[in-house]
Amino acid sequence: MIKKILFLLITLTTFANVSYASFPVKEAEETEIIKVTTSNNIEVPRNNGSWIYGMLSILFLLLALILAFIIIVGMLTMSPLLSGPAMVNYISIGILSFIAAIVLGIIAIVKK
Repeated sequence: MIKKILFLLITLTTFANVSYASFPVKEAEETEIIKVTTSNNIEVPRNNGSWIYGMLSILFLLLALILAFIIIVGMLTMSPLLSGPAMVNYISIGILSFIAAIVLGIIAIVKK
């Protein structure tokens, strides 16, 4: 066991002293200086599509208002077509469309 360790130490010290890089090594590091110039370029306005969010917000708000009107009319007339399960569906879709209108409106305002 000791022979193997001694052989390993001798081998490592021999390779450490004999091994060289196979590519040229320069002592001084080259630095590159980049000069940045600014110019007065005209920026092209980009179409970010915020109007799409605005239109979707308005459409969802109209849907919520129409559903609110249907719910109010259904409660006042006690129509059998607007019974319990249908009324729950109208209420849930109305709430979801109102929340979607608010979120899309905020996105449209922020994107401008």
